[in-house]
Amino acid sequence: MEKGEEIIKGFFKERFGSLVAEELFRERMDRLKIANFENMDNQQRIATGQQMIEEICSTFLSPEKVRNMKLLFLLRFSLNEAGKKVTDALKKECDIRIESPEDITSAELEEYTSSLDSTDNTSFGYQLSAILDGAIIITMSNKGALELAKEIMQSMMGAEGDSDELNDLKLSAIGEFFTIILPVFTKTVGDAFDQEVLFAPMKQEEINSELLSGESARSMQLTIKTKVLISIGEFKTEGNVLFFVKKANGKIKEILDEAHKDPFEESPPRIVVKKTGNPRLDMAVLFSMLRIPEENIGFILKSMKKDSFDDFTYLDFSRFCKILIDEFIFHASDKKQRSIKANVLHILSLKKDTAYDSDGVEWV
Repeated sequence: MEKGEEIIKGFFKERFGSLVAEELFRERMDRLKIANFENMDNQQRIATGQQMIEEICSTFLSPEKVRNMKLLFLLRFSLNEAGKKVTDALKKECDIRIESPEDITSAELEEYTSSLDSTDNTSFGYQLSAILDGAIIITMSNKGALELAKEIMQSMMGAEGDSDELNDLKLSAIGEFFTIILPVFTKTVGDAFDQEVLFAPMKQEEINSELLSGESARSMQLTIKTKVLISIGEFKTEGNVLFFVKKANGKIKEILDEAHKDPFEESPPRIVVKKTGNPRLDMAVLFSMLRIPEENIGFILKSMKKDSFDDFTYLDFSRFCKILIDEFIFHASDKKQRSIKANVLHILSLKKDTAYDSDGVEWV
C-alpha cells in the first residue's frame, strides 16, 4: 500500500525520473517546513499534495490537466485510505489504485459504453450527493468479477465459491466489498473540502438508463474514465471506472470552474506559462495548453528555416506568431491571439521594443 508521499512522487517520476522527483518533493517539504508528510492528518496531506502538484505541474501542463492531476491525487489518496479499511476487514493486504485518468466527451462516453457487452461485463453504480451531484460506476468483466467475489467470500467468510456462476450471492459479496470502500473514500474526499459527500447504491436499470446513455450522460459537467487495479493478498484484478459530476458545490466547484476558464481570453493578457529557461520546453507547454500537438513547433521553426529558438529576433517572433495563428488557431478571438503573442514573447524573453504597439504585445 502506497504512502501519501509516494503517491505525490509518482506524479513527478513520470515526467522527471526518480531522482529529480525525490529532490522536488524534499525541496517543497523543506520550504513548507514539514518534517514528516505522514505525520499530518488527511486534510493537511491532501492540501499539501495538491499544492505541490499545482506548483510543479503547472509549469508543463495545461490548467485542465493540472486539475485532473489534483483530482487524481485526491482520488488515489482516498482509495489508499479505503484500502487500509478493507485490509482490516479481510485480514489481507489490500491495495486499490487508479491510473490513466482522462476527461471524456459525451461522444467518447457513448463510444466507450457501446463497446461494453452487458452479457460479458458487470457494473456497480453509486449515486453521489451533497457536495457532489454525480455517480461512480465500476465495470468489470464477468470473469474478473467472479474471481473477485470468490476471493472476498473466502477472505471474509471462509467460504469457497460454490460454482463458477456469477450469482446473486457473489454479486452481493462484491457489493459488500464496495460498501466497505465507499464510506472511507467519500469521507476522505469530503474532509478535504470541509464538506460532506454521500453515496447510495444504484440499481442496474438506473445505471443503464440514466448514465450510460441518453441526455443525462450528456449533461454532465465532468466525466472522467480511469482504470482501477485491485489486489487482495496475491490476488489481482482490474476494471474501469466512470466518475460523473453533474453539479458540484463549494471548493470542488471552484476547482472545476477554474479549469474550464480559457486563460487566454482574459484582458489584459495574462502570462500563463511559467518559464523554466528552456524555450523549447516552455513552448511545448504553451502548445499543450492550446491543444496543438508539440511536433508543430518543429513544423513552424522549419517553415522559418530555423532549428531552435536561439538568437530569435523580434522579426522571428512576429513570423512565428503569424504561422502559429494562421495555421492552427485562426478562429481564435483577437483577445486570445493577443494573449498568445504575449506568452510567446514571455517565453522568448524578448523585452518591449518600439516596434510594438502601446501595450507592448502585438508586432506592428
